[in-house]
Amino acid sequence: MSVKIGDRIYENGKEFIAVEFASNLTENKGTLIRLGEEIEKQVVLFRHQGKLFCLSNICPHRHQPSIYRGFVENGCVTCPEHFWTYRLDTGRISTKSKELKNSKHTR
Repeated sequence: MSVKIGDRIYENGKEFIAVEFASNLTENKGTLIRLGEEIEKQVVLFRHQGKLFCLSNICPHRHQPSIYRGFVENGCVTCPEHFWTYRLDTGRISTKSKELKNSKHTR
């Protein structure tokens, strides 16, 4: 079966939309995907240590669409704006602070 970007894929009763080919993702570099016009509909794909991850592109710290430009290291991405760090596998905050919010983990 040949899949194209934009195709709907059904697996185990769930629907997915092909947004990028895994072969196009660069190790430790974010790929921005726009699912709509609003910044809330931006996600970022990462390839890190052979695994693929998808997070919201919005940094909860200042609601900035900047995660795709982040620095990836040790299973985390660091926002380039104010250096808040989020786990790639869960979207949870990795930086130590009581005031920090978690990034949305997206599938």
